[in-house]
Amino acid sequence: MAATGNGQGADLREELVSLAVLVQGGAAEAAAAIRGAAAFAESHFEFYEVLIVVEASRYEAAQALFHDLLGLRNTRCLILRDGTGDYRAAVVAAQESIGDAILMIHSGEWAAIDIERMARSVFEGGGPVMLRQQRRAGMMSRLAGALLSRVSGYDVDPRLLRSGAFPRRHINRIAARSDRDIALRFMPLSARRQGDSIVLEAPAGRVGGRGGLFRRLGAAMEILANAPPHLLRLLAVTSLLVMLGALAFFLYAVVLYAIGYPLEPGWLTTSLAISGSTAFVSLALGGIATALYKVLTLLREDTGDEILRQIDNTDLFRDYWRINVEREVEK
Repeated sequence: MAATGNGQGADLREELVSLAVLVQGGAAEAAAAIRGAAAFAESHFEFYEVLIVVEASRYEAAQALFHDLLGLRNTRCLILRDGTGDYRAAVVAAQESIGDAILMIHSGEWAAIDIERMARSVFEGGGPVMLRQQRRAGMMSRLAGALLSRVSGYDVDPRLLRSGAFPRRHINRIAARSDRDIALRFMPLSARRQGDSIVLEAPAGRVGGRGGLFRRLGAAMEILANAPPHLLRLLAVTSLLVMLGALAFFLYAVVLYAIGYPLEPGWLTTSLAISGSTAFVSLALGGIATALYKVLTLLREDTGDEILRQIDNTDLFRDYWRINVEREVEK
């Protein structure tokens, strides 16, 4: 997986590429991913930037280490406010990147990434590249993902890693959506086109930072909160079914009464009416709460103030004589 070469060969690609490393977990693990990404870029690309994306608390805890990493060539560091979250941090990294394509690398997944294959696929295929590990999720997780896909309208696959590669046109298209936090992670079914995305089988490797039950439930809530139209349609269909069921039961009770079947006075009809009304009201309130949560999420998080500070050590045109560019040096 480590890149080879001295970075001065004639086979360097001339596209401008951004390698964004989202720092999660331990600082030492993140440093290994950043150094590996920088070494790969140095040996494979003429023009590149390494974008370090880290929350403020993690940066302060290992400030000396990050200062040392900023000594690497063409490195930028985006320090985000605490609580930004993985999905929002990925969107910030994508929007702040300057490359024709961005290689999104979560530091905890570095051991499971074939970065050379991922980079080659995004430039040759022209579409987003996702990574998938077959053994990452069990049967229950896959069933939950399939259910969420049906309900939300996103291609929710728990086997997908959070790392991936995205061309600039895909990032621009996703950035224009109100659900970009989720759409960058899981492909919207309405936006999927034949051959638009590429899924690569990731090599087996340790993947850190998967989280527990609460993290997964939080991710499911984020997905559902970004899909109120699909939920409201589901609620409308469910409401229709409840109404048809109530009407059928009403007719059934009328028929039983008409034929003289002995019934417990009022008990059966009252119990079913109460339970049916409770189920319907619960569904309606669930849909309203989900839609309101989405509105509040947009108002709270889409403020553009995630970046607290930026540290820049970028000089893309250091070897400016290799391109047809004149540069004045002020003495």
